[in-house]
Amino acid sequence: MVFTTLPFETISETDAAPNNQATVMRRIIEYLIGPLPGRIDIALPVYGLNQTPVVTLTDSAPNINPSGIDTATVNVYSSSEVTPMSVVLTETDVDSGVFVGNFQLGPGPAVANDGILQVVHNDIIVAEVPASGILDFATIDGLAPTASNIYSTAPPTRANIGWDTDENAFEQILVGTSPTNLSLVFDGQGFGISHLMTVSGLVPETEYFYQIISTDPYGNSSSSAINSFITTPAQAILLIDDDNGLANEQYFIDALAANLFNCDTWDLAAENGQPLAGDLAAYRMVIWNTANDFSTALLPADEQAISSYLNNGGRIFISGQDVLFSGVSSTFRTNYLKVASYEDDIQTANHTEVGVTSHPIGNGMNIPVAANADLPNLFIDAVTPATGSSGFLRHGVTTASSSFSALSYRGNYAAGGFGMVFSTVPFEAMSTTAAAPSNQQAFMFRVVDFLIGPLPAIIVSSPSAVRTTEAGAQATFTIVLNSQPTAWVYVPVHSSDTTEGAVSTNLVAFSSANWFVPQTVTVSGVNDFVDDGDINYQILVGPSSSPDPLYHGIDSADIDLLNVDDDTAGITVSPPSGTTTTEAGGSVTFLVRLDSEPLSSVMIPISSSDTTEGSVSPGMLFFNASNWSIAQLVTVTGVNDTINDGDVAYTAIIGSSTASDPLYSGLNPADINLVNIDDDPIVGDTKFYVVNDTTVDRTFEYDAAGNSVENYTLDATNTTTRGIATNAAGTRLWVLDANRRVYVYNNSGVLQGSWTLGTLPNTALVEGIATNGTHVWVVDRSARRVYYYANAASRTSGTQTATANFALNTANTNPKDIVFGAQSGTSFLWVVDDGTGFDRVYRYQLNTSGTSTVNSGWGISPENSSPTGITVDPSNGSMDVWVCDSGSDRVYRYPSGRTTVQPLLADSFPLNTANSNPQGIADPPPVSNATEETFSAGPQYSTWDPAPTAARRISLFPNIDNGPTATSSNGTGNARRTELRSNTGATGRITKPVATANSSLPKAAAATSVEPPMMGSIDDLFSSIELQTALLN
Repeated sequence: MVFTTLPFETISETDAAPNNQATVMRRIIEYLIGPLPGRIDIALPVYGLNQTPVVTLTDSAPNINPSGIDTATVNVYSSSEVTPMSVVLTETDVDSGVFVGNFQLGPGPAVANDGILQVVHNDIIVAEVPASGILDFATIDGLAPTASNIYSTAPPTRANIGWDTDENAFEQILVGTSPTNLSLVFDGQGFGISHLMTVSGLVPETEYFYQIISTDPYGNSSSSAINSFITTPAQAILLIDDDNGLANEQYFIDALAANLFNCDTWDLAAENGQPLAGDLAAYRMVIWNTANDFSTALLPADEQAISSYLNNGGRIFISGQDVLFSGVSSTFRTNYLKVASYEDDIQTANHTEVGVTSHPIGNGMNIPVAANADLPNLFIDAVTPATGSSGFLRHGVTTASSSFSALSYRGNYAAGGFGMVFSTVPFEAMSTTAAAPSNQQAFMFRVVDFLIGPLPAIIVSSPSAVRTTEAGAQATFTIVLNSQPTAWVYVPVHSSDTTEGAVSTNLVAFSSANWFVPQTVTVSGVNDFVDDGDINYQILVGPSSSPDPLYHGIDSADIDLLNVDDDTAGITVSPPSGTTTTEAGGSVTFLVRLDSEPLSSVMIPISSSDTTEGSVSPGMLFFNASNWSIAQLVTVTGVNDTINDGDVAYTAIIGSSTASDPLYSGLNPADINLVNIDDDPIVGDTKFYVVNDTTVDRTFEYDAAGNSVENYTLDATNTTTRGIATNAAGTRLWVLDANRRVYVYNNSGVLQGSWTLGTLPNTALVEGIATNGTHVWVVDRSARRVYYYANAASRTSGTQTATANFALNTANTNPKDIVFGAQSGTSFLWVVDDGTGFDRVYRYQLNTSGTSTVNSGWGISPENSSPTGITVDPSNGSMDVWVCDSGSDRVYRYPSGRTTVQPLLADSFPLNTANSNPQGIADPPPVSNATEETFSAGPQYSTWDPAPTAARRISLFPNIDNGPTATSSNGTGNARRTELRSNTGATGRITKPVATANSSLPKAAAATSVEPPMMGSIDDLFSSIELQTALLN
């Protein structure tokens, strides 16, 4: 237990150990509980690369001599230098147990025994007591801050420079008139990351260079690139805005402007820096407004700057009702404000300040003074003028020690004396509306005149008109000086927008002889072709240049004008050259242009509402600033077709314009209505259906005269057509595809379904389809067989197996299509063949099994050299056969082709131009009836075979021997011709032997088979060609 009657708090905190509180407390604790555990501390948590850390050890163990100063040794090391370095710490006082020392850091790799602990950025440094192992650590910051977003503004005598840093950094700016001599050093106020500094004491109209130095708290420093700025010209007057951020400066600016005086402004609240004497020295006159600031109106630094400025002949107007209250030195008050004594706040009510008669400023003034929103209270002082000064306004309080509220002083200007006006009447409280001279404008004019005399001014008159026009309307104004200059004065005049207004001259000059003669400037509206609306612009007058310093750099008031536009965005379309086009290619034209110059490219699409009736050229019009007024020609041409569709109305569509210029985006002129005159014959009912095999497979319909009726596309999977058949009414169509499927459509081209042909060998090449409305027959070109599918006409899905099949005539080597027909109760199939020699048509008589064993054939015309389809007249009223051709894209008619006699080509018609590569033709077959549906039990023969004239019976090509068992008994061509001649009867036909039991024909058919005629001689061929030629001619 320790007990003391001495209050602990009365023991000294600062005396040397052991006579202080720290030592007494430590000894009491050690007495009671034994020695305290040691503690080691590195003073700061973060250090820079070259700093000197301080280490403090609090430990009784090294305190060996209680009556003397002891030392302790600790080890320090870092991430870069891991070998410990010894540091000796010295006890702070006798028996204190507190030991302090330091060590030096240095950047780079470890160096043994150099007494410097080497570190790099992000290292950890450690201080450790070897005996006890207690330790502390700190980190190393080796990165310098980086400056960014650097900017500057440069009024005449200073520059405001701002930037950001990526960490807390101290501010410093180096400035100079040369990038190699930045001799001016400006230090900031502390650390931060957002910086704004004002460098002052600069010279107007001078280029300066500057560099920013950023240093973080750990001594890491960086330098920015060298930047530059140019200070602006100085006006004659500088307004110091010292109203603590209020907007009271506007009263002064307005009053100066009303007197045609310009000024520079220094807002102390917004800018980081106070004006120095050098800043003030650039101006002929300074206005310093403190408004209602009652605590920091004029600081000692302000007094110094003002007194230095005045000592060099400056002129100043100080306005502030609490300048004296806030405290200024008596020397400044007496020698510069010229106030011998004052009485504070003598007038606080709205009142009238009365000017002193005969005083240059106060004479005749009775100025109403009142508090307002910007100055809510009045605290006007009574001031007693010091020697040499004069009071010029009276506050009206008779009990005051002095009757004056404002005073003036003017020294010997010729000898360098200064001028001063000081008013405790706030300028912003003076009336703006009272009659002159009792208002702010007159007061300001008299103050300026008192301090610096009539201020040289360039007087610009109001313009004769506030509008010019693109049609050329003008406005005029005059420029004149208000006093005689000592040298030439040049006033530049420019348009802020030369695309809207042009001035008659860009420079007006005055001399000491003509300075009083107004010079006229004419402004003319400038025309353009753009719909840009009415545009505001300015005529910029000044700043002036002159060897006379009083007339140099005066920036006069600019003139605001409006140029009235005379353009309107639009699209003009001329009337068309006609209202009709024709299918024969007749066309009409029209012209398109823009009504004004666009600000971007303009695209106008042109199209036809019906491309099957009319085509347009071009399809897109392009306009820009160069060709907008040049009319572009559009041609609309009638489109031909082969359908008698009558005269068809359609429209040349002028689409909505596209442009980034909003005035030319989305304009949509009226379209042009046209009629395309038809040139096609009247089209009858559909007689033929023809399918083609091209890029897009379609079914085409034709009337009896071969006129195209309509067409429609096939299913997307029906891509390789190989034949077509129809029902009796023409309401259902079967289209055969090389993929071995049968596609079923209605007569509008709508798919009803499809089904797969069964039984066919893998090598089958299907090439034609026929139907009687109930059953279906398909030709296999590879096997040269016909497959019969009973009752398949009603199928729309699945797969059907062939009911039966039969072989084609051996000469029927390349069958291309098949058609069903019935005559006098007998059913037949006609197959067209595209052989290597003469192309032929074979007729096969059907039995009750839907197959055939009896056939005959005849040759077709050389014009019809690529037959791909065949059909017959379904009405049985005609013996004609029609064959379509994929080489000529035509349909050929052979009268009496349904008989066994060689027919003669009668005529043909062309297919629709889109109907290229036809692959099958169909003519709705006759309605099935019981008689025609019943196939004979054996071979049947046609009894209806009208006999044409003898000439028509002459064959273009001699009949070819094509019986199913026909063989040649001789081996040479000459022998063959001899045999043919020897077996030919009077009719030019031959008879083959009847097939035997060993024949390949079915027995039922073989018993009654009648062979078709054999081929005649080559002489017969030539004679028949000659005869046909004669008949055709």
